[in-house]
Amino acid sequence: MADVFLELRRDNAKLDEHGHVQGYLWVKKGSAGLDYVQTTGLAYFHTLERGHGFVRLRPGTYTMEHSKLSHYADVQCLRPVGLADPQQAACLIHPITEHVWPPDTADALEGCVAPFLVGMAEVPGASKAAMEQLWKLLGGYAAGKQVTLVVSNDVPGG
Repeated sequence: MADVFLELRRDNAKLDEHGHVQGYLWVKKGSAGLDYVQTTGLAYFHTLERGHGFVRLRPGTYTMEHSKLSHYADVQCLRPVGLADPQQAACLIHPITEHVWPPDTADALEGCVAPFLVGMAEVPGASKAAMEQLWKLLGGYAAGKQVTLVVSNDVPGG
């Protein structure tokens, strides 16, 4: 059976009305190094990243580990492993939580990527619901379990 991996594709055309980076997080079956024809898209989510010059994951292939946020141990995330740059290593994939203000907006992020249900970016609860679906597609949350993330492109103007 082929592995499941993630692909982040940013929308290079424009930032949203708040200056945040928009994109898509694809859950795919196949091998991360193969071209589009040889992989199968299982699902995708809209994503937001805080713009305004914050650190971000550059194009490339990353190993992401099932983890929890340092400041909010009840929030599950995907954390890059094996990166020498501590700022890059802090770029997580996680839902925007009720612990931050303003809730459900990319203003609460500092370089991380937040998934949302398609067409529901910044709708209350849509980020948490998207992350719950993502965990199901990855076979469930298991601390320390790893998945490959391919970042296909940089942020607009990056």
